[in-house]
Amino acid sequence: MKSVMAAGRRLERGPRSVFETDVSPRRILPMDGLRGFAVLLVFCVHYCALIEPWMPVGTASFRLVTALRTLGNSGVDLFFVLSGFLIYGTLMEKPRPFIPYFRRRLERIYPAFLCLFVVYFGLSFVLPSENHIPTELWNGIGYVLANLSLLPLLVTPYRPMIIVTWSLSYELFFYIVMPIAIGALMLRRWSRAYRAVLWLSVAGLIFSCAGGLGGGVRVAMFVGGILLRDTLRTTPTHVADAIGMTGLLGAIVLTTAISELGLSQVWRFLMLFISFYALCYGSFAARGLCARMFSYSPLRWLGNMSYSFYLSHGLALKAFFLIVGLIIKPKGNCGHLFWGLFPFAIATALVGATVLFIFVEKPYSFARRSLRVPAPQWSEPPETCPSRVATAGAVGERS
Repeated sequence: MKSVMAAGRRLERGPRSVFETDVSPRRILPMDGLRGFAVLLVFCVHYCALIEPWMPVGTASFRLVTALRTLGNSGVDLFFVLSGFLIYGTLMEKPRPFIPYFRRRLERIYPAFLCLFVVYFGLSFVLPSENHIPTELWNGIGYVLANLSLLPLLVTPYRPMIIVTWSLSYELFFYIVMPIAIGALMLRRWSRAYRAVLWLSVAGLIFSCAGGLGGGVRVAMFVGGILLRDTLRTTPTHVADAIGMTGLLGAIVLTTAISELGLSQVWRFLMLFISFYALCYGSFAARGLCARMFSYSPLRWLGNMSYSFYLSHGLALKAFFLIVGLIIKPKGNCGHLFWGLFPFAIATALVGATVLFIFVEKPYSFARRSLRVPAPQWSEPPETCPSRVATAGAVGERS
């Protein structure tokens, strides 16, 4: 009840008091916007998949949907890069006891996840066609427990009940491995140059073994974020913008082209690794076009609630297209619906995500002071540093 009343008071004060989650002068504003961009890419994947039955095959509209769906799959990879940058930076700042650190990670993930899990679990019995729980008792219990522990993709054959939670398995793996690696290798004693060489070698090893890793090659994206943290420096604005825009165009054009050419997925992930590193570098290294673009308040607000949006948008989209299907039968001849329905679909997803964010994620996952990545050692005064811009007001994934 207290959280509901607090949420009501925040709503009365306006969107800034609701969607701003951190006013620390050490925050990196474009990081929030990049999260918003990443979750929009993920949204496009599921929107394109669900609208496909209405699209005429072989037309320009259908090819656009296919290309956008391919591009959208990279949204999770951008989340992994940002998560690598944030968690690695937090852990490198100073030694942290593992239990409090890992408890904070679980507090960040589980409240919103458990809320959606209960909803999906209930709907499994209301909608038998969507029920993925095995009918055998012990298999069913194992399936539920595996999903609750966020392990389906890594160590079990089960399909996640909430399909997007496969990425949380990767996140948990990274949360566990990273402090162990930092402590075992005593990385805080290494120079940035030596650490950069180490992480480049790790990335090279992952890509060279990609054939045997399958989807596990995406772990390299965390390494991209780690490398970014150890190589980020204050950079002239025009240089930073050139790097950032090259990365953005590379992510959009090259990964789509690789898919169209039928080349290996390893090439796609390698291009994403390079492109997202460049995009984040250009956004964080100077207060230029890239930094301003991803510091746009509505995009940052979406980034701040990106975890709630990420978890809930699939369910919202299914409900939306269920209603659309009752009004317009999917006969594969309505290419114009792609753009016509898009704003209504995203508005539907935003409503559900906002409710989850306001009443669950913000009061229970942001209740404590967040761990923050330390700002890079800029040579500029703090007031001109792009990562130290104070703002007014109150992986996935924030700290």
